[in-house]
Amino acid sequence: TVDGQTTKVTEKEVTKDNWNYEFNDLPKYENGKEITYSIDEEAVPGYEKEVTGYNLKNSYTPEKVSVAGTKTWDDANNQDGKRPDKIKVILNKTVDGQTTKVTEKEVTKDNWNYEFNDLPKYENGKEITYSIDEEAVPGYEKEVTGYNLKNSYTPEKVSVAGTKTWNDANNQDGKRPDK
Repeated sequence: TVDGQTTKVTEKEVTKDNWNYEFNDLPKYENGKEITYSIDEEAVPGYEKEVTGYNLKNSYTPEKVSVAGTKTWDDANNQDGKRPDKIKVILNKTVDGQTTKVTEKEVTKDNWNYEFNDLPKYENGKEITYSIDEEAVPGYEKEVTGYNLKNSYTPEKVSVAGTKTWNDANNQDGKRPDK
């Protein structure tokens, strides 16, 4: 910069070998006025740049994701009173074909919704795939669709059987119906 006018002088490619750079043999004066040098760099996608003097700092904030879902019940509105007051939703992650448990969350009957926030999107440069599961609920069949859970319970059924008897002296007056 000379007299408030900034002009690009040169550029240099900096590589991962050591991330250092140096500009040599730069003129100190232009038309009798001292030149003030500054540095800058092209934006690096996904990074925030900070220039301090002649040093550059690139900061990366990892991308985050959320996983949210709803628990629904298919049990004839809890007809048999078997539905629990709470369940445990399990969050799993899969990276490179390996699935591991991340955490679990208790979800109560007050609100059958759940959410896991601030989850990293990548691990070692690979995108993480999240999935949910739940601790088994006795008597219920589980169905997972995306991040939603559905538990189905078939209400219990009973059979009633009996025998009809007639107290009419073996239909002595012929009044007994055929059906």
